[in-house]
Amino acid sequence: MKKTSFVILALFLLFSGVSCTVAAGNQQVSGDKPENETAEGFEWPENEGLYPIIQDSLYGYINDKGEVVIEPQFDLAAQFSEGLAYFEQGGKYGFINPKGEVTIPAIYEKKKGGWLSVAVHLYGETWFSEGLAAVRVNGKMGYINQKGEMVIAPTFLDAEAFQHGLAVVKTEAGMYYINKKGEQQFGRTFVRAVSFSDSLAGVMVDQKMGFINTSGKMVIQPQYYTAGQFIKGYTVVKDTYQSKTWKLIDKTGKTILEKQVDRMRVSGDLLCFSENLNEGYMDFKGKIIVPANFDMVMGFFDDIAIAKKDSKEDVFGIINRKGEWVVQPTYEGLWPAGKNMITVTTKNRELGYIDGSGKEIRKPTK
Repeated sequence: MKKTSFVILALFLLFSGVSCTVAAGNQQVSGDKPENETAEGFEWPENEGLYPIIQDSLYGYINDKGEVVIEPQFDLAAQFSEGLAYFEQGGKYGFINPKGEVTIPAIYEKKKGGWLSVAVHLYGETWFSEGLAAVRVNGKMGYINQKGEMVIAPTFLDAEAFQHGLAVVKTEAGMYYINKKGEQQFGRTFVRAVSFSDSLAGVMVDQKMGFINTSGKMVIQPQYYTAGQFIKGYTVVKDTYQSKTWKLIDKTGKTILEKQVDRMRVSGDLLCFSENLNEGYMDFKGKIIVPANFDMVMGFFDDIAIAKKDSKEDVFGIINRKGEWVVQPTYEGLWPAGKNMITVTTKNRELGYIDGSGKEIRKPTK
């Protein structure tokens, strides 16, 4: 599922970018406190070929040629997911279709504080996944279908997107998984639980993280301090908080690689790693592909990655798999938006687009 790599419990930091040490997509959970680390994306988002823009403080959409196809008219609008896009109007949210028509009215409650802009969260506060979207009504979360019908009553304190037919919800009793009928699965709750990815999910048992499959069977016993989400058959774990040894494991729990680094995570067919506050990439055998010479890196998407070299400048550019600059670091914020389309954001909260070569598709505006 392409959007998974970007948006499950995501928090895109508009002014400081995204790296292998900053939340970007999937959740990583630890035994005694959250690491707030996330898995990185590997495929461009599905978005109906439409991209949000801001003009005179209103949101509309352009196509990949930069042509306006939905006139700016919304208080906020996010990318499309399964044919519908999150939009805000009058302090509440609903969904529109690719023609810009409101198919689900803006009647749902935003989280306290809401989101700052579309660049903060690629798909808004919620999005459709496997035909359902979590929405907030009277302070509780439930799920609607693409007709706007409430198919799972709003009874949860929090609710995540469906993955592999299951979703994590939170209640006063703890976190557990439900099916698309809203029925609790596996007969137990957890202190912490992660959305399914690659058919496995991390759960906490006795302050240790392990992994269950979609039948609820514990296939990798609880033994780790951290547990990231599986991506294409692999994830990274750490045994204790103090340990600097990160392990790459497969879906059987077999250790493929051990490395002593500050941080490590799966990034497509590579591992993003951090040493001395700098980041780079290695392969699954531990061979350095891109030296840890960057303040932040995110990718790879095809053969390019977003990177920041000098934290004093706080600007981003694009590198290739050799670590060479394809686009010089001149942008205050970059984020993958679609096939060969990259979102540009500025500290003035402007929004625009470039392609993978740096060609400007739309100048940032607000």
